[in-house]
Order: sequence, then structure tokens, then C-alpha cells
Amino acid sequence: MEDDQPLCSIGVPTFNRPIPLATTIDSLRNQTYRNLEIIISDNASTDPQVEEICRRAAAEDMRIQYFRQPENRGALANFEFVLMRSTGRYFMWAADDDRRIPEYVAALIDLLMQQKGAALATFETQYETREGTFEFFPQCEAFYDGSPGSEFDRILRSLRLVTDNMIYGMFVREALFNGDKPATQMMGPSLNEHPLFACAAKCGEFICLPRVGLWKLATRATLESAKWEVCGGIRPNRLRWLRTFSNHRSVLNSILKAYDALGLPPEKTKALKRAACKRLYLHAVQCCVGWKPQASRALRQGFW
Repeated sequence: MEDDQPLCSIGVPTFNRPIPLATTIDSLRNQTYRNLEIIISDNASTDPQVEEICRRAAAEDMRIQYFRQPENRGALANFEFVLMRSTGRYFMWAADDDRRIPEYVAALIDLLMQQKGAALATFETQYETREGTFEFFPQCEAFYDGSPGSEFDRILRSLRLVTDNMIYGMFVREALFNGDKPATQMMGPSLNEHPLFACAAKCGEFICLPRVGLWKLATRATLESAKWEVCGGIRPNRLRWLRTFSNHRSVLNSILKAYDALGLPPEKTKALKRAACKRLYLHAVQCCVGWKPQASRALRQGFW
């Protein structure tokens, strides 16, 4: 099977969300792509239903490995655990409240196999609540045509245009390591994904298929914040100055350290650091003011 369907590893970090977790597991088990290993890491959930659901699923499906952590390791360590346990050529994280179309894995692996220079492939995301779906807006339009260019170009593009849900796309597993260290270790205390995306972008381009393949449970506030990040305009809620700048400083520190660790030529590293400082400072101001320019397609693709 490895010749036709290379092994794909799916990591599912979970904590105390048994009902959506059951939906997530069913969504993964029903993928048309069959050569999977599904690694579930229970972060010491206090709800016994989580363990019951996972052990039952593992008993029914030999592709599922269930691990229960002896104590809560924190979200980042749990994300890293499933990555380090994986053995597939391809790797994908799945949140414990996601569901995917049955062709999700097959379509993305096929795309990665066709596009030899790609490190990440993903679908668009649709937000939903228990009551139904929110309005759709494209988050990854800038990557419909890929992200070709040099390492520097791809990393800069990821800084400007990657959205958080892209972390649930399909990675070439080796793109999630900087040398022998997992890219999760580059994220630091801020838990921001940009250092991880920088590591992956160094290895190859990002591509998004222009249709919805992932549904995520969310609140109205989460939707409005995500839409503002992509589309601009008036922010639904302005953030407090002190807390916002403190958070952005923490994120910036993680990004700068990640750029140092990537081993790019010094002049490229300095240029990326300048771009990150400008980007994070501007974003902090926009969050506090509660406004940023509405983004046209050209703006979303990085011509600004």
C-alpha cells in the first residue's frame, strides 16, 4: 500500500471535549484514504467519556493509537507529542472539534505528490455552530496558486498571509522539523504558529484548494475576529493596549528566535526580522485602534 498510498499520520490532541471528539474521530475513520495512523493524545482529561470514546474507537479500528497522558502537559506539548509519535511521510493535526470531507486526506496527499516542491496543502475552512454554519469567507485565497519563490520569499509570504487554520492542513512531515528538532519547539510561550510556518515555508510552498474541506466549531466572536484578520475594516471589539502589545512582543520574540534558527544567510535573516517587527507592531496598533484597511485580492496576496 505504501507505493500507491504513502502512510499518513494524523495527530489528535484532545482534552475534555468528548462529544465533538467523537465526531472528529468518525470524520477521520471515514476518510477515503485508507493508509492512516491516527494518534490520539488525551491530555489527562477529567471527563471519563473521553477515555471511553477513544478506547472504543481504538478497539474497533487498528489504525488508531490512544495515549492518555498521566498529567496535563499543556496544549503545545500535546501537539508535539502526536507529531513525535508519528511515522508517516505526511502529517496532519486534527483538532478535537473538527470534521472533514471524506476526500480531505486523499485530495491533499495527491496534491502534495503532484507538486514536488510543496510542504503544505490545505482546503478552505467553514465555521459553524451547533445550530448551523456561519457565512463563508475565503481565508487562504492568497495560496490558491501556491507560494513559489525562494526560501526568503516563502517565509515572508507566510508571515504576511498565513491564517491560523492552515495548521490543520496536510504537511510533508519532514517540513515540520528544523534539523532534528520539531518546529513546535520554535513556537515558544506565545503558542503562535508563525515560527512553525516559517520552518515549513523554508522547505517548500503552501497550496490551498479553493473549496471548503474543513468545518470548525466556533463562536460568533471567533468568526468575526477571523474575518477581520483576512478582510479588514472595523474590528468587532478593540483590544486593550497594554495586553495587546505584551502579547505581540511575546509572539515577535518567538518569531525572531525562529528566524535565527533557520540558518538563512545573515542579510536574509535581518530582512525577515525587520519585516516581522514592522508587521507585528502594525498589527498591534490595528487591534487596539479597531480598524485596518479593507483587503482587496491584491492586498491579500501581499502587494502592500
